[in-house]
Amino acid sequence: MRMSIQGTVFTYHEVLSDSLVLRLPSSLTLTRPSKEAILFRLLLGTINVSHNFDNITIKQRTNYSILGCKSVTRLNHLAVLDSQVPMRDFDIVNAYFMRNRVNTAFFEDLLSEFSNYFYQKSKKAYMSAFVHLYRAIEHLSYAFPLLYAKHSNSYKGTFNSMQSFFSNDSNSSELKMFQEFQKTLIADSVLKNDRCSINVLASTGDQSTKIANALMSLTNGLDVTLNGSQIQIYNKDLITFIIRLRNRFFHLLLGSERNNLQSKDIYTDLLFKCVNEEIANWIAYLYFEICKYGVSQ
Repeated sequence: MRMSIQGTVFTYHEVLSDSLVLRLPSSLTLTRPSKEAILFRLLLGTINVSHNFDNITIKQRTNYSILGCKSVTRLNHLAVLDSQVPMRDFDIVNAYFMRNRVNTAFFEDLLSEFSNYFYQKSKKAYMSAFVHLYRAIEHLSYAFPLLYAKHSNSYKGTFNSMQSFFSNDSNSSELKMFQEFQKTLIADSVLKNDRCSINVLASTGDQSTKIANALMSLTNGLDVTLNGSQIQIYNKDLITFIIRLRNRFFHLLLGSERNNLQSKDIYTDLLFKCVNEEIANWIAYLYFEICKYGVSQ
């Protein structure tokens, strides 16, 4: 009998056969899993999630741990092992997930945001889906100070750097903190040489142009290219882009000089549909890098 784990809002369902489950680290099965283990499986596209108050089951079959994502075409135990996290020694993997249960509240929040993202995405409510992705970013930010301190070799340098992140300008400190968070986790080559691609697709040429112009208005000072209906942006600048999108759409500040995005001009769900998967991919990639570091230690 395949296992299910029921939460308050969502239930998570095993999709692998019993024989394949036996080939996994025990911590990544749905037999008394941690919240992080469920999140791990969900982001790899190897479990189903259903909404307890709405008769919707999402068969999540995308591996978000790999930049660019990829579809899970063969649903077996190898799909659960397919990420940057070292999985050769199951005892080490199990020890990591067991030790990390002290962070249950953090991973429970992150799991909730991603579950809600997939749920809203299934309903084509892409603006609502973006809200949950942004909340996931904020939850990840909570993990930054400890992770940054662990990576630093200089106590004094760590203190001075972290002190500078908490300035009076909340938007500035928020951005500086997450940019440093990324540099702590991700190789320079991935941040500075690799780009993500945002595809602008609309049912009419007029909407496509308006959405492309709206998104490009968020890239002032960033090194981006627009090739037809595709915006390419370096990974290092993606968080800047996301924060600007949040601020310019949800924080109107009417009467200021800020060039806000107007819902009267744009099919907003389509705008967010264009960007959400790239954002989800980057957040998931950051999580798996955190996990990789934890397992390696």
